Amino acid sequence: MLKELSIHDMGFRAPSEGQYFVIGWRVCPDRDCRQLTAVSYLHGAASGPSRVCFWPSSTIQVQTDGLPEEIKQTIDEAVRCFEAACWRAAVVMVRRAIELICDEKEAKGDKLRQRLDDLATKVAITPEVVEALSNLKDLGNDAVHVELKDFDSIEEKHAQLAIEIIITISASLFRAEELSRKLKALKST
Repeated sequence: MLKELSIHDMGFRAPSEGQYFVIGWRVCPDRDCRQLTAVSYLHGAASGPSRVCFWPSSTIQVQTDGLPEEIKQTIDEAVRCFEAACWRAAVVMVRRAIELICDEKEAKGDKLRQRLDDLATKVAITPEVVEALSNLKDLGNDAVHVELKDFDSIEEKHAQLAIEIIITISASLFRAEELSRKLKALKST
């Protein structure tokens, strides 16, 4: 059965009661772009829409296996913002991921910079990684404030690099632990 969900979406009843497989189109709101993008997702799930797929897909490759769920969801949201050309929103999600990393690793401090310094005492990360996280924090701060303090602008190149950095750092902090546990489990006793 076909059901119209909105002006751009059409839904097909899924096997589960009350759920619809949705396909639709989005047009980039940027008047200079106006690129047409196809989307698909499962609508009506108790937890909200399931995995949203875009075509053409993002140029950012995301491997979030082994990451804590909230960090994974935040990085996925950053990528979706990037795919929609919402550079500032993507950078804000990256900053949120930094805060979630600090929460997950129980880093303490009143300000995020203090929490990053504490994070360096709790996990094996180099001073360069702490500096990268601090720079991402500054980029995120600039993304939410009208007056830029640390960066001249927030553009596609900033958002893409920010997402790539947070994916790499998250993988090193969480995926490495998971892979190490898996390898240990394979070891003969």
